[in-house]
Amino acid sequence: MKKTIITTLKFLKNKLEIEAVEQINVHAISIFKNSINSLENDDYQQKLFIKNSKNEIERLIKGRISDVIVLVSTSSDAKLTIETKCFSIPKILDADFTTYNNMIEQMYANKNKKIIKNVNINFVEKTKNVELISIISSLDLEFEQRIYEFAMQNDLTVAQILNYEEAKINCYDAESINLYVDLSENSLALSLINNKNIIINSSFNLGSSDFVNKIMSKYNLNMPMAYFMKNLAWNNNYVDLMTNNLSQDILKKEIYEFYNFILQTITNFVNQNNLNSNFERLNINFYGDFKNNLEIEKYAKIIFNKQNVYSLASESEFISDEMLGMIALLNANDQKSMLTTDTFTIDSDILRNIKISKRKSIFV
Repeated sequence: MKKTIITTLKFLKNKLEIEAVEQINVHAISIFKNSINSLENDDYQQKLFIKNSKNEIERLIKGRISDVIVLVSTSSDAKLTIETKCFSIPKILDADFTTYNNMIEQMYANKNKKIIKNVNINFVEKTKNVELISIISSLDLEFEQRIYEFAMQNDLTVAQILNYEEAKINCYDAESINLYVDLSENSLALSLINNKNIIINSSFNLGSSDFVNKIMSKYNLNMPMAYFMKNLAWNNNYVDLMTNNLSQDILKKEIYEFYNFILQTITNFVNQNNLNSNFERLNINFYGDFKNNLEIEKYAKIIFNKQNVYSLASESEFISDEMLGMIALLNANDQKSMLTTDTFTIDSDILRNIKISKRKSIFV
């Protein structure tokens, strides 16, 4: 029996995560999702985590997986950068566009960087040279080699390495100019999008866990209680407060101090990137840990004096935005994309006909 099993390996800030879904026609079913702290686990433990996760996925689907999509966050250790660059390259007789792109790739390789995405936005041929303007996403060559090592030592093929933030955004309507504000547990990412391409991206060492840790320390709360307080404040619900250390007024004060810091970070991003002239028509979208948070949506509309501010709703309770974005990419039939759902079609009966012997790990 044939199945389409899409598996992603994600390198995030302080976290390594694996997620797998099965696509059935236009629907997707969550199969597996797990993560570990990459700071607390060395390379051997991370490889073992991948191995154990792969084994569990294969047990659940009764088949083998061989291909994985790797998603790398700008807040990870990969030093992933997104930049708009202008290149002036001596003209080569009979050279095509691919030739010049290969030359740009070599320029980056000489700086120990690997290009994972190159979007050309202008190409001009002159008498002696060609000029290209491109949006280039690149990561450290050493980190790319580490990705392939992790995959190879677990009998996996890297189908493609993609930008994690761009994959998340791909599941939303990003055809116009948008600023996406992605708050996670350990980081904040601001991404300026035009036609589903990230033009400018900045990551900050600020996450929802910072708010939790602050009220834990300041008001002598244990972690479960601190997360409970955070969720109440996120939903503008103070009725169920269960601690004498933190009153409704104090919790409101703390959450709005956090919101103000986020909004000031957005203001700084707009100023630093000269976006003020476009600010009125710029859609601001809160998602990640800010999804379904109508309170910050209302507050940002007041502070920024604009109505096109949105807290995005979850499309799925069980499947991540980045996985939904990958599914949309695979089903888009984009001729420029190297990926299709065929890459991830497997025979789910294969394990029934193969005697599986226990083997020692091939890595130490």
